[in-house]
Amino acid sequence: MIIILILVFIAYLYYESSIFTKNEIIIETEVKQNYRFLQISDFHSNKNINIQKLTQDISQLNIDIIVLTGDIISRSDTHFNTSLKLIDALNLLDIPIYYVYGNHELENENIDTFTMELIKRKVVILDNEIFQINEEITLVGINHNSNKNTVENLLVNSGLNIILSHIPTRITNIHPKTPTIAISGHTHGGQVRLPIVGQIITPEQPLFGGLDKGITIINENLTLYIDSGMGNSALPLRTFNRVQYSILNIVPKKE
Repeated sequence: MIIILILVFIAYLYYESSIFTKNEIIIETEVKQNYRFLQISDFHSNKNINIQKLTQDISQLNIDIIVLTGDIISRSDTHFNTSLKLIDALNLLDIPIYYVYGNHELENENIDTFTMELIKRKVVILDNEIFQINEEITLVGINHNSNKNTVENLLVNSGLNIILSHIPTRITNIHPKTPTIAISGHTHGGQVRLPIVGQIITPEQPLFGGLDKGITIINENLTLYIDSGMGNSALPLRTFNRVQYSILNIVPKKE
Protein backbone atom coordinates (compact mmCIF):
# COMPACT_ATOMS: atom_id res chain seq x y z
CA MET A 1 0.00 0.00 0.00
CA ILE A 2 2.80 2.42 0.87
CA ILE A 3 4.50 1.73 -2.46
CA ILE A 4 1.24 2.45 -4.30
CA LEU A 5 0.82 5.75 -2.45
CA ILE A 6 4.39 6.75 -3.28
CA LEU A 7 3.85 5.95 -6.96
CA VAL A 8 0.59 7.91 -7.00
CA PHE A 9 2.33 10.89 -5.38
CA ILE A 10 5.17 10.76 -7.91
CA ALA A 11 2.64 10.64 -10.77
CA TYR A 12 0.82 13.61 -9.26
CA LEU A 13 4.03 15.64 -9.01
CA TYR A 14 4.80 14.86 -12.66
CA TYR A 15 1.28 15.95 -13.64
CA GLU A 16 1.57 19.28 -11.80
CA SER A 17 4.95 20.04 -13.37
CA SER A 18 4.32 18.92 -16.95
CA ILE A 19 0.62 19.01 -17.92
CA PHE A 20 0.25 22.74 -18.44
CA THR A 21 -2.91 24.75 -18.23
CA LYS A 22 -3.97 28.13 -19.61
CA ASN A 23 -4.96 31.06 -17.41
CA GLU A 24 -6.92 33.69 -19.31
CA ILE A 25 -7.79 37.08 -17.86
CA ILE A 26 -9.41 40.32 -18.99
CA ILE A 27 -8.13 43.76 -18.02
CA GLU A 28 -10.20 46.81 -18.94
CA THR A 29 -8.18 49.97 -19.43
CA GLU A 30 -7.64 53.05 -21.59
CA VAL A 31 -7.23 51.46 -25.02
CA LYS A 32 -9.29 51.80 -28.18
CA GLN A 33 -9.05 48.20 -29.36
CA ASN A 34 -8.55 44.69 -28.01
CA TYR A 35 -5.09 43.18 -27.56
CA ARG A 36 -4.17 39.60 -26.72
CA PHE A 37 -0.86 39.03 -24.95
CA LEU A 38 0.65 35.60 -24.33
CA GLN A 39 2.89 35.41 -21.25
CA ILE A 40 5.34 32.59 -20.54
CA SER A 41 7.41 32.89 -17.39
CA ASP A 42 9.78 30.77 -15.29
CA PHE A 43 10.14 27.96 -17.82
CA HIS A 44 13.43 26.91 -16.18
CA SER A 45 14.35 24.68 -19.14
CA ASN A 46 11.50 22.33 -18.21
CA LYS A 47 12.11 19.14 -20.19
CA ASN A 48 8.72 17.76 -19.15
CA ILE A 49 6.78 20.32 -21.18
CA ASN A 50 5.47 19.12 -24.54
CA ILE A 51 6.59 22.12 -26.59
CA GLN A 52 4.88 20.93 -29.76
CA LYS A 53 1.51 20.70 -27.99
CA LEU A 54 2.11 24.05 -26.32
CA THR A 55 2.70 25.87 -29.59
CA GLN A 56 -0.15 24.03 -31.30
CA ASP A 57 -2.46 25.31 -28.60
CA ILE A 58 -1.08 28.85 -28.85
CA SER A 59 -1.47 28.87 -32.63
CA GLN A 60 -5.26 28.70 -32.16
CA LEU A 61 -5.46 31.68 -29.81
CA ASN A 62 -5.04 34.72 -32.11
CA ILE A 63 -2.20 36.19 -30.06
CA ASP A 64 -0.87 39.66 -30.91
CA ILE A 65 2.28 39.74 -28.77
CA ILE A 66 4.34 37.19 -26.82
CA VAL A 67 6.12 38.29 -23.65
CA LEU A 68 8.67 36.13 -21.84
CA THR A 69 9.06 37.44 -18.31
CA GLY A 70 12.30 35.87 -17.16
CA ASP A 71 13.85 32.65 -15.83
CA ILE A 72 13.26 30.89 -19.13
CA ILE A 73 16.59 29.24 -18.33
CA SER A 74 18.04 28.22 -14.95
CA ARG A 75 21.18 29.59 -13.37
CA SER A 76 22.89 26.18 -13.53
CA ASP A 77 22.27 25.57 -17.26
CA THR A 78 25.45 24.93 -19.23
CA HIS A 79 23.57 24.59 -22.51
CA PHE A 80 20.23 26.02 -23.54
CA ASN A 81 18.80 23.38 -25.87
CA THR A 82 15.41 23.06 -24.19
CA SER A 83 14.77 26.78 -23.84
CA LEU A 84 15.95 27.52 -27.38
CA LYS A 85 13.68 24.75 -28.63
CA LEU A 86 10.82 26.67 -27.00
CA ILE A 87 11.94 29.94 -28.61
CA ASP A 88 12.28 28.29 -32.03
CA ALA A 89 8.78 26.82 -31.77
CA LEU A 90 7.31 30.18 -30.75
CA ASN A 91 9.10 31.88 -33.65
CA LEU A 92 7.28 29.62 -36.09
CA LEU A 93 4.04 31.30 -35.00
CA ASP A 94 5.27 34.58 -36.55
CA ILE A 95 4.32 36.64 -33.50
CA PRO A 96 6.66 39.32 -32.06
CA ILE A 97 8.53 38.10 -28.95
CA TYR A 98 9.71 40.41 -26.16
CA TYR A 99 11.93 39.19 -23.34
CA VAL A 100 13.06 40.49 -19.95
CA TYR A 101 15.68 38.67 -17.93
CA GLY A 102 15.04 37.20 -14.51
CA ASN A 103 17.45 36.43 -11.72
CA HIS A 104 18.38 33.05 -13.22
CA GLU A 105 19.48 34.58 -16.53
CA LEU A 106 21.60 37.17 -14.77
CA GLU A 107 23.17 34.56 -12.48
CA ASN A 108 24.06 32.19 -15.33
CA GLU A 109 27.75 32.47 -16.25
CA ASN A 110 26.92 31.72 -19.90
CA ILE A 111 24.34 34.48 -20.27
CA ASP A 112 26.28 36.17 -23.10
CA THR A 113 26.01 32.99 -25.17
CA PHE A 114 22.29 32.75 -24.49
CA THR A 115 21.80 36.42 -25.35
CA MET A 116 23.49 35.93 -28.72
CA GLU A 117 21.18 33.00 -29.45
CA LEU A 118 18.15 35.15 -28.67
CA ILE A 119 19.40 37.94 -30.92
CA LYS A 120 19.91 35.43 -33.76
CA ARG A 121 16.26 34.49 -33.34
CA LYS A 122 15.14 38.15 -33.47
CA VAL A 123 13.82 38.13 -29.92
CA VAL A 124 13.60 41.70 -28.59
CA ILE A 125 15.38 41.91 -25.24
CA LEU A 126 14.29 44.84 -23.08
CA ASP A 127 16.80 45.72 -20.37
CA ASN A 128 15.58 48.96 -18.79
CA GLU A 129 14.32 49.92 -22.22
CA ILE A 130 11.01 50.78 -23.83
CA PHE A 131 9.49 49.60 -27.08
CA GLN A 132 6.53 51.44 -28.56
CA ILE A 133 4.08 48.94 -30.04
CA ASN A 134 1.83 51.64 -31.46
CA GLU A 135 0.38 55.02 -30.50
CA GLU A 136 -1.43 53.67 -27.44
CA ILE A 137 0.83 50.90 -26.04
CA THR A 138 4.43 51.07 -24.84
CA LEU A 139 6.30 48.06 -23.47
CA VAL A 140 8.63 48.87 -20.58
CA GLY A 141 11.20 46.15 -19.88
CA ILE A 142 12.64 46.26 -16.37
CA ASN A 143 16.00 44.89 -15.30
CA HIS A 144 15.97 42.53 -12.33
CA ASN A 145 18.04 45.01 -10.28
CA SER A 146 16.07 48.17 -11.08
CA ASN A 147 14.88 50.58 -8.40
CA LYS A 148 11.79 52.79 -8.14
CA ASN A 149 13.39 55.84 -9.79
CA THR A 150 14.68 53.83 -12.75
CA VAL A 151 11.26 52.34 -13.40
CA GLU A 152 9.35 55.62 -13.10
CA ASN A 153 11.80 57.41 -15.39
CA LEU A 154 11.17 54.83 -18.11
CA LEU A 155 7.39 55.24 -18.09
CA VAL A 156 5.78 57.34 -20.79
CA ASN A 157 3.08 59.83 -19.85
CA SER A 158 0.65 59.06 -22.65
CA GLY A 159 -1.18 55.92 -23.63
CA LEU A 160 -0.81 52.62 -21.79
CA ASN A 161 2.44 51.43 -20.24
CA ILE A 162 2.87 47.67 -20.04
CA ILE A 163 5.73 46.88 -17.68
CA LEU A 164 7.53 43.56 -18.04
CA SER A 165 9.26 42.87 -14.73
CA HIS A 166 10.36 39.40 -13.67
CA ILE A 167 10.08 40.15 -9.96
CA PRO A 168 6.77 41.78 -8.95
CA THR A 169 8.16 43.53 -5.87
CA ARG A 170 10.37 45.65 -8.13
CA ILE A 171 7.36 47.67 -9.25
CA THR A 172 4.82 47.61 -6.40
CA ASN A 173 6.09 50.93 -4.99
CA ILE A 174 5.83 52.98 -8.19
CA HIS A 175 3.14 55.56 -8.92
CA PRO A 176 2.52 55.91 -12.67
CA LYS A 177 0.86 59.07 -13.94
CA THR A 178 -1.05 57.16 -16.63
CA PRO A 179 -2.71 53.71 -16.80
CA THR A 180 -0.11 50.98 -16.40
CA ILE A 181 -0.24 47.18 -16.38
CA ALA A 182 2.69 45.25 -14.91
CA ILE A 183 3.26 41.62 -15.95
CA SER A 184 5.50 39.51 -13.72
CA GLY A 185 6.51 36.01 -12.70
CA HIS A 186 9.20 34.77 -10.28
CA THR A 187 6.84 33.51 -7.57
CA HIS A 188 5.86 30.23 -9.30
CA GLY A 189 2.43 30.92 -7.83
CA GLY A 190 3.82 29.83 -4.49
CA GLN A 191 4.90 26.56 -6.21
CA VAL A 192 3.91 24.45 -3.20
CA ARG A 193 0.31 25.21 -2.21
CA LEU A 194 -2.23 23.60 0.09
CA PRO A 195 -6.03 23.68 -0.09
CA ILE A 196 -7.54 26.55 1.94
CA VAL A 197 -4.07 27.62 3.16
CA GLY A 198 -2.84 28.60 -0.32
CA GLN A 199 0.85 29.27 -0.97
CA ILE A 200 3.35 28.26 1.69
CA ILE A 201 6.63 29.83 0.57
CA THR A 202 6.99 32.47 -2.14
CA PRO A 203 10.34 34.14 -3.00
CA GLU A 204 10.76 37.57 -1.37
CA GLN A 205 7.29 37.34 0.20
CA PRO A 206 6.06 36.74 3.77
CA LEU A 207 5.47 33.16 4.89
CA PHE A 208 1.89 32.15 4.04
CA GLY A 209 1.22 35.52 2.44
CA GLY A 210 2.18 38.25 0.01
CA LEU A 211 1.80 38.51 -3.74
CA ASP A 212 1.87 35.04 -5.28
CA LYS A 213 -0.24 34.98 -8.45
CA GLY A 214 -3.15 36.56 -10.27
CA ILE A 215 -4.35 40.16 -10.51
CA THR A 216 -3.73 42.80 -7.85
CA ILE A 217 -4.72 46.46 -8.04
CA ILE A 218 -1.65 48.26 -6.64
CA ASN A 219 -2.95 51.82 -7.01
CA GLU A 220 -5.32 53.83 -9.19
CA ASN A 221 -3.02 53.66 -12.24
CA LEU A 222 -1.22 50.35 -11.66
CA THR A 223 -2.58 46.84 -12.13
CA LEU A 224 -0.24 43.90 -11.48
CA TYR A 225 -0.58 40.41 -12.93
CA ILE A 226 1.64 37.54 -11.74
CA ASP A 227 1.86 34.30 -13.72
CA SER A 228 2.52 30.97 -11.94
CA GLY A 229 5.16 29.87 -14.42
CA MET A 230 5.98 26.85 -16.57
CA GLY A 231 8.73 25.25 -14.50
CA ASN A 232 10.36 24.74 -11.13
CA SER A 233 13.52 25.75 -9.34
CA ALA A 234 15.02 24.68 -6.01
CA LEU A 235 12.30 22.16 -5.11
CA PRO A 236 11.52 20.02 -8.18
CA LEU A 237 7.83 19.79 -7.36
CA ARG A 238 4.51 21.59 -7.35
CA THR A 239 1.33 20.87 -5.43
CA PHE A 240 -2.14 22.24 -6.22
CA ASN A 241 -0.46 24.63 -8.63
CA ARG A 242 -0.04 23.32 -12.16
CA VAL A 243 2.42 24.84 -14.58
CA GLN A 244 0.71 27.34 -16.84
CA TYR A 245 0.91 30.08 -19.42
CA SER A 246 -1.30 33.15 -19.42
CA ILE A 247 -3.43 35.03 -21.92
CA LEU A 248 -4.01 38.68 -21.07
CA ASN A 249 -6.90 40.28 -22.91
CA ILE A 250 -6.43 44.03 -22.71
CA VAL A 251 -9.70 45.64 -23.73
CA PRO A 252 -11.35 49.10 -23.74
CA LYS A 253 -13.22 50.15 -20.63
CA LYS A 254 -16.96 49.68 -20.83
CA GLU A 255 -18.89 52.91 -20.94
